[in-house]
Amino acid sequence: RGTVVRWELVEDATGTHVKVTHSGLASEHLARKDYRGGWTGVVKMLKSFLEKATDDSPAKYELK
Repeated sequence: RGTVVRWELVEDATGTHVKVTHSGLASEHLARKDYRGGWTGVVKMLKSFLEKATDDSPAKYELK
């Protein structure tokens, strides 16, 4: 059975927050813990990448 990853951009008074929801994971605690750690790393890389972007950067980005 597959899983679904949902990315949401949520705006508030302090800026825009990225909310990542990964559903359909195995119910085992260890599997959830492993994925949580992985997504934390992905979001940190995305944050670092976007903070380096400039106003004249292309609208399309690619993370490698």
